[in-house]
Amino acid sequence: MSANAEVTAEPATSASPNSAESTPASQPATSPDATTGESQPEAATPLSELFAALPQIIKDAEHQEMWGVELTDLSHVPTTIVLTKFLRANNNDLAKTKTQLTDALKWRKEMQPLKLLADSEHDKEKFGDLGFVTTYKTSDGQQEIVTWNVYGAAKDIKGTFGNVDEYDLVLCSTYARRTDAAPGSSSGALP
Repeated sequence: MSANAEVTAEPATSASPNSAESTPASQPATSPDATTGESQPEAATPLSELFAALPQIIKDAEHQEMWGVELTDLSHVPTTIVLTKFLRANNNDLAKTKTQLTDALKWRKEMQPLKLLADSEHDKEKFGDLGFVTTYKTSDGQQEIVTWNVYGAAKDIKGTFGNVDEYDLVLCSTYARRTDAAPGSSSGALP
């Protein structure tokens, strides 16, 4: 299912209790109210509510890049993935997610991690072969990027993960640097 797909359902009627017809796209999705049997608009999801709040979050943070992704709208799959990760990290608690996302964007504005990473080299002995970034072309011609973490390859757990922020920056910078790789190619290991 694409990120733009809208799932709608219409309550069953007495003439057709197993009806699976969907509402026209111009009408909001509805579901039967358990007490009255009347149709009620579908409740918003945490993701749809977070997307609705995203413009204000970006405005408050004065920054819209996260992990090399410019946060935009629901039609942008990488934005959907980033927001979903923040929601999952906060058990779909919208208030906590908005706070964490705003704080993370403010931190990124202040620290400019992509600039820091572009200006520095990372210890290949410490981070080599701990992660890979691959790209492939989807059936609709879009480029998809997948990051793979291989934590078992760490030779010195404390040395490698003692500073988790450093590892995160290495992984994120590798992701950001590889986004221009040709679709269908494996982009390689962490530095």
